[in-house]
Amino acid sequence: MTGNVVDRSGMHQYVHLIRAPHDPERRSREERRSLDPESSTSWRRMGTEEQWRDRIRAHLADGEPRTFNRIAVELADMTADVATSGPADPALWSLVRDGEVEHTTEAPIYFRRRAA
Repeated sequence: MTGNVVDRSGMHQYVHLIRAPHDPERRSREERRSLDPESSTSWRRMGTEEQWRDRIRAHLADGEPRTFNRIAVELADMTADVATSGPADPALWSLVRDGEVEHTTEAPIYFRRRAA
């Protein structure tokens, strides 16, 4: 599906957060602490919706279907339940609304770039 966003009211708003069995795990707390503090990670949690749109669009350019959780882990080392509270979630759904990204309709929900 793409274009008109599916019903995301009530409990439906959380269905796309369901993880797939093969989704990657985020780094351990120890690994995250050892990261270079100079490498700004503020965009990962904040950033703008447009920055997230660009990053998600580029990340999905390989055509590989991914869950929102996998997208969030691979781009920002955070899980979907955390990413949903920032600009990443609306960015993803705006790409769907604009017809650039399509998704499956049964959980776990997979997203991919729409074929040209």
